Amino acid sequence: MLTCASVFDAQAGNKREELPFRHEIRLGWCGYPSIDAMNFTGYGNLGHYEYTPVQDIFMSDFGKTYMTGNIVAEIDFHIRKWFTFAVSAAVNPIWKPATEVSQREAGYVLTLMPHARFYWVNREMVRMYSSLGVGVTAGQMKGTYDTISESYLSAQLVPIGITVGRKVFGFAEVGYGSVYIGGMIGIGYRF
Repeated sequence: MLTCASVFDAQAGNKREELPFRHEIRLGWCGYPSIDAMNFTGYGNLGHYEYTPVQDIFMSDFGKTYMTGNIVAEIDFHIRKWFTFAVSAAVNPIWKPATEVSQREAGYVLTLMPHARFYWVNREMVRMYSSLGVGVTAGQMKGTYDTISESYLSAQLVPIGITVGRKVFGFAEVGYGSVYIGGMIGIGYRF
């Protein structure tokens, strides 16, 4: 009799652990990717260029380098109510308009990163979490004088993130790492 009661309690506990949604997809845009800027814009990492004093004369004429910041697509697998495994892909287009001294330059940076996300507030409409991800980043910037190609390990720490909504939701998070420094905002869909 005691064994039957234990099995019944265990089954009831499993029902409480059931999640209304097993997966979610997210699309976000995030803050400044400083590692991308250092590795792919050229002047942040002078190791890619032969630097000469003559460049000081023309440095302002080389023009500014622009980037969108990472645009991130992600799929999440809810393992437990408190734990999610996620995989994200991020792209950061980079470009420099043509100037009198140099031609137009363009490139991209791609990051593929799995994440472990831990929820510490778990309500029907609001969830708060922290996450850690480690992945790989690769990119290329084709310029007037040089082509920069890089690949390296990347990591992202999110000490605090929040989702608001049920099936369709908005999210915001604060993080530090290779993908961004600052924040990320976006929308998502649970199914």
